[in-house]
Amino acid sequence: MAERQAVGLVIAGAGARGAFEAGAISALLPRLEEAELRPRVLLGTSAGSINAAYLAAHLHLGAKGAADGLVGFWRSLNKPDLMGSLARTALPALLGYAGRIAYLKTGKGSIAGFGRFSEVLDEAVGDWDQIQANIEAGELDAVGLVATAAAGGGSVVFTQGPAGVALPGLDKENGIRYVRARLGADHVIASSSIPVFFPPRKVDEPPEASGWYWDGGVRINTPALPAEACLRRCCKG
Repeated sequence: MAERQAVGLVIAGAGARGAFEAGAISALLPRLEEAELRPRVLLGTSAGSINAAYLAAHLHLGAKGAADGLVGFWRSLNKPDLMGSLARTALPALLGYAGRIAYLKTGKGSIAGFGRFSEVLDEAVGDWDQIQANIEAGELDAVGLVATAAAGGGSVVFTQGPAGVALPGLDKENGIRYVRARLGADHVIASSSIPVFFPPRKVDEPPEASGWYWDGGVRINTPALPAEACLRRCCKG
């Protein structure tokens, strides 16, 4: 019997093109499923983390159901309501950025906020526990979201995978730390917080990785290396 191919889906940071990514995914995933090559690991950065988290929570609906739902999610977004006012000028943003400590604590150096996005994302995902349920049911093996630690500048991959399987750990050569986490909206927003444009996000879980985070694309916009590492460690077969 031939060994099963382990496939990972790398979803890069895309900014406003996250909706375009969703459209491409809606065509790709069903074809992969038909070929019995549904991705076992999902790795996302920035807007790609939104797509990865949504898919991880909906793969029990099948590739087409999950991908179609993702496209519908992007179509439903009301950008002015979600991001808040853009009336603040770039000058206070840059001044706030120069005062890094104040920026990290208050986010006042940002041009825009995430508005209601956390609430809207929670509504779209429905139940964040469904990600673990899908992992335990074999719908996928792991999902990782990349963020940049504001204090040290290294990359952190918040990873949800099978219980009892060791994560890759610390990759000193590439400045990447893998941390086991029960993913939620805070991890997605941390991964998407483009410096200056959006405030950094405080992540409290897991406690050992508690801190402020910026957009994962600051260091790793296309997380191919983390995807490979997770495929090697987390895949069941």
